[in-house]
Amino acid sequence: HRVLKPGGRLVLADVLPGAQPHLSHRVFWHCFHRLFFVPRENWISLDRYREQLKDCGFDVRIEVVTDQVYVPFFESRAAEYEWWPAIALCQLLVRWFRWRSPCEYVIAIATK
Repeated sequence: HRVLKPGGRLVLADVLPGAQPHLSHRVFWHCFHRLFFVPRENWISLDRYREQLKDCGFDVRIEVVTDQVYVPFFESRAAEYEWWPAIALCQLLVRWFRWRSPCEYVIAIATK
C-alpha cells in the first residue's frame, strides 16, 4: 500500500481453505504444507483474507475461481497421462474437488 500511487492495484492469486470444511481437508492441507512449505498462519478464511487487505487500507474485490481452475486442471492431466495410477489419482481429485473442494483459488484485486 505504501509504494502504490493512488488508484494503483495489487493483484493476487492465492489458495485459501475451502468454504465448507470437512475432515478430509486436513489431509489436503497437511500435504500442501509439506510440499510447498506454506506456514500454518497462512491458512485463513476468505473473510479474514479480505479483512487483512482492508486493514492495510485497500479497497478489495475478490473473485473465487476454484471451479475454473482445479477440476479442469485435473481433468486435463488425467487425459494426458498414460500411467494408470496417475490417471486414477487425477480422477479421484476431480471427484473430490467437485464434491467439496478442500481449497479455494481466488483472485484478489486490492486498489489503493
